[in-house]
Amino acid sequence: MQEQYDELSAEMDALGEAGGEKAATVEELTAENVELTGQVETLTGDLDSLTSEKDALTDELAGLEQENADLREQIEGILDDIDASVVAASDLDGGTAAAAVAAAEANGWVVIQIPTAASEVAAGTVLSQTPAAGTPMLAGSALAISVATAPEPPPGADAGTIFEEDGNGSATTGSVNLEPGVRHFLAFTFEGEDRHVVSLVDADGDTVAQLVDLNGTTEAGATLPFIRSYSFAVETEGAWSLRVVTLP
Repeated sequence: MQEQYDELSAEMDALGEAGGEKAATVEELTAENVELTGQVETLTGDLDSLTSEKDALTDELAGLEQENADLREQIEGILDDIDASVVAASDLDGGTAAAAVAAAEANGWVVIQIPTAASEVAAGTVLSQTPAAGTPMLAGSALAISVATAPEPPPGADAGTIFEEDGNGSATTGSVNLEPGVRHFLAFTFEGEDRHVVSLVDADGDTVAQLVDLNGTTEAGATLPFIRSYSFAVETEGAWSLRVVTLP
């Protein structure tokens, strides 16, 4: 009897120990569950925050796309306005200065008339133009025309020389600086019965204006209504001399 009692007591002690272990396990699992629940709540909060940020970025992107579309529409409108206002430069060579001025006024261009000493065409005839015929031009653009005029007499002895160069045959001279606020005059001498042409050339080698278009031996001059630094392109078969002076 005592032996049975001892066995039952041992079994009850074993069951008690097992129950204690299970209780400890339950407590551990409960603690882990609480920790995991906290992590889930934290992750859920992070997800909600990221979702809000995504929504905000989506709205911002939509706004930027709309601004971009508005800018494209404005640019297209500006380009359409430019296309509508662009007109090809007329071919004015050989016509009259009056006709050139009328064409320029009709298209809103600013005309710059450059006197060119010429002997083979009537005074007032357009000898050249810049930009060339067919060049797209906007309203307000400058149109320079070289207009035939009678050669002027050589300058007097009181004129101050700032540039002088001689040559024989076609050539391009050195440069001369035409300062603002000063009256400049080109004195020239040509020998031979051939055609003599003098053009003003900028630093890039582009022709700015035709200044002289004469035939035969001559000594005369032409006004230089320009500023900045230029060279002279001379086209002739004979001897020539160019001199730039300042007038009082």
